[in-house]
Amino acid sequence: MQKTVYTHTASGQSWDYLLPKILRYNGKSVMGITEANMAQFGIVKTVVELPDPPAPPQPSEEVVQATAAIINRIAELVVGYDAIDDVKALENVNIENLLALAQAKNVKPEDMALLKEDLVLLKTDLEGKMDANWYQIWNGWLKGAIADALRQMPSIITTN
Repeated sequence: MQKTVYTHTASGQSWDYLLPKILRYNGKSVMGITEANMAQFGIVKTVVELPDPPAPPQPSEEVVQATAAIINRIAELVVGYDAIDDVKALENVNIENLLALAQAKNVKPEDMALLKEDLVLLKTDLEGKMDANWYQIWNGWLKGAIADALRQMPSIITTN
């Protein structure tokens, strides 16, 4: 991936991707700077190679099993409250939407409390086991894993 940087050589001021709309030059405010005329104002263009973003963290088998237990718990609630079609219809499967759906389906307060507790425990557990922050875990792997599993209901529910 690349980034274009425009730099005013006299001041060292730089702009990423776009030329400045207004430049203070020789005591005057100058507008309308383009790549064709930028050299007369002491601006140079540089293209910088950006490093590739790090790969999202990949879960260990232990993490996959812990996540499967939580997904199974969510799925049991979804089936128990007749919300399979509602979950499958969610455009964006995230914790906030799942909790909102649970509330809309009148999930008992004790079931809601257990679900929230399970999700907080999962979050803490995964952050410790994957050496990554929640944002990296959620967007890199977990969000897709939960969404995929819930869209395959009720076949994912296992009995213990």
